[in-house]
Order: sequence, then C-alpha cells, then structure tokens
Amino acid sequence: MKPFLLREGGQSIRVYCVTCYSLLGVDFPVYNDQRFMFIEGHCMTDIDTSMDPAIAINMVDYPKDNEPILPDGITVVNSIHDPDRDWTQIPEVKKIRETPPSNKGIRFSELIKELGSPTILGFEPGGSVKK
Repeated sequence: MKPFLLREGGQSIRVYCVTCYSLLGVDFPVYNDQRFMFIEGHCMTDIDTSMDPAIAINMVDYPKDNEPILPDGITVVNSIHDPDRDWTQIPEVKKIRETPPSNKGIRFSELIKELGSPTILGFEPGGSVKK
C-alpha cells in the first residue's frame, strides 16, 4: 500500500495497492478522522457496503472529456468549497455525518502515517498528469 495526493496542496490522500493499483480508500480532512471513503469492488473485503450512494463529490477532478456514469438521483458537487451547494446538508450525508463511528481497529489516518509521506502525482483538476 502507498499513499498518494493528486496534486501539490491536495487534501484527499488516496491509498493504493502498489501490486494491482486498486484504490483501497481515501482520507479527507472533513471526515474528521471518523470516516474514510471506501471504493467497493476494488478488493475483496468484509466491510459492510450496503449503503446506497448519495452524492458525487469533488467532481472538479473528474476528466472534462468524460461523462460520469452515476445512479439516478445522485447529487453532483464539484467541490466541497462550492458556495452554491452545502453538501453537508444533503439529508443522506447529514445522516452519515451524525452516525457515531465504530471504534474497531485503527483509524485510516493512522494507517496512512505508517505508510509514510504521500507521493504527489501532479494532476491538474479535471485534466491529466502534467508533463
């Protein structure tokens, strides 16, 4: 496993398997060290993923030349700093944020610290890697 940032100054630390390049999880400051983003289908796990998706967030990073394939009814938020959309007030997100976390295992942020400093990939928002 190895941590990565998409760009210098990025806030979301992504942890990938360096053998198969599966995205294992994402840590973001607003998760307050109580949650982490898990991408279902990348690896075998016993994590309960029965929750339906409610929001597509930070879509500013999605390539501009591709149309995202999202389930019907998903709210799209380009950035958590979008002044026109308070994503924390979306009912499904609000419910998740108000649910007490489990205290089993170690925090994802602790795992990231054990893995060392993130590698910076140099991606531009909505684009590809800098040359």
